Amino acid sequence: MGAESDARQLLATLAATLPADTPLVLALSGGLDSTLLLHALVRAGFAPRLRAMHVNHGLDPQASAWAAHCQRQCADLGVACQVEAVTLAAGGNLEARAREARYRAIDASLDADEAVVLAHHRDDQAETVLFRLLRGAGVPALAGMRVHSQRNGVSLWRPLLDWPRDTLAGVARLWQLDWVDDPSNQAERFDRNFLRHQVLPLLQSRWPAGERLVRAGEQFAEAGALLDDLARADAGHCLVHDTALSLPGIRALSGPRRRNLVTWWLRQRGFSLPERQILERLDSEVLAAGDDRNPVLRWPGGALARHGELLWCLPLAQLVPLPDSVHWDWRRDPELSLDTAGALQASTDSAAPDALRLPSTVGALTVKRASGGERILLRGMHRQVSELWRVAGVPPWQRQRLPLLYAGDALVAVAGIGVADDWQVPPDAPACCIRMCA
Repeated sequence: MGAESDARQLLATLAATLPADTPLVLALSGGLDSTLLLHALVRAGFAPRLRAMHVNHGLDPQASAWAAHCQRQCADLGVACQVEAVTLAAGGNLEARAREARYRAIDASLDADEAVVLAHHRDDQAETVLFRLLRGAGVPALAGMRVHSQRNGVSLWRPLLDWPRDTLAGVARLWQLDWVDDPSNQAERFDRNFLRHQVLPLLQSRWPAGERLVRAGEQFAEAGALLDDLARADAGHCLVHDTALSLPGIRALSGPRRRNLVTWWLRQRGFSLPERQILERLDSEVLAAGDDRNPVLRWPGGALARHGELLWCLPLAQLVPLPDSVHWDWRRDPELSLDTAGALQASTDSAAPDALRLPSTVGALTVKRASGGERILLRGMHRQVSELWRVAGVPPWQRQRLPLLYAGDALVAVAGIGVADDWQVPPDAPACCIRMCA
């Protein structure tokens, strides 16, 4: 099939693959692949709902020139182009840091109804499967990339995933396109470049390695679908609600089925997956712990926490405690930010049923987190706050995020518990109504 036939088929592929009416944002590096996709999208009629975004990592002296090149290309085609400069986080693995910065920049620029279009092709797929295999990834990751997927609620489309790069290069030459070449793509100190320039050509000299890796990825995808079916069946016996699994149900499963269920559950909830050793520690540190223990397993993408006979998955932000003490003049500023724990809102109007109702004459308050030993006068008795939370079923990680309200030295109210006896307000009396909000 010649380049002209390939070009016609490429445009037909875009029309058949990409969603109708959805606004599209093309991740445009300026290289051959994304430049070809830009022109193909315009030729296929997507220009009215297309814009491009170029992320300038600032890692090469020519980075600004590449950004300007992308803007000129888009201007010639009548496509808006946003350039976003990013600063990479400190640390190792430059590839990963650049990728994460790129994802964050693109995601932050999106409107709610926009989808991202990426120029990954068949050669990228083979490289990805091999790279993940060498990293010891599990079956879901070894399935490689998908034409359509989700990342943090963002819809991603890879319409070129079945197209070899040589075929795309032929179409780019046919259309006489102009693109930039990033010299870092030749730097073999980066793992993916080493695979691309050294390992894959060597394998390809003996076997049809690229084709077989892609086929292996497809087979892993089928195996992953079967494992997902098994996990859904097991979830029917173990899932209490979206955020918790029943420990008795989990214990009834074999180790492999238990790990399969937990990884499926985490993926369904949008969490990045922990390393295998974290899942192995689930058995020894969480399931085997005493009934009075509340162990938490953390990894960079989240946490697994036990409370009673439930296993919870939590974003790490939900484990960050409140500040020790914050002064709050609620009359001047009716909302107090508690960072990842949300905010406190105060009003003298009628409040939600869960509001803490204090006398309207109460002055500035001090908001604290529990440090242990606090007591509140409730129903005629001085009760320990931690015990009230325990009886109410509040998990330990939430207790560090529930505020205690003080007027001077007096503990007047506790979130999740209520208002102290001597600060109660009759239902029809004026009140300062305080509630937590996300």
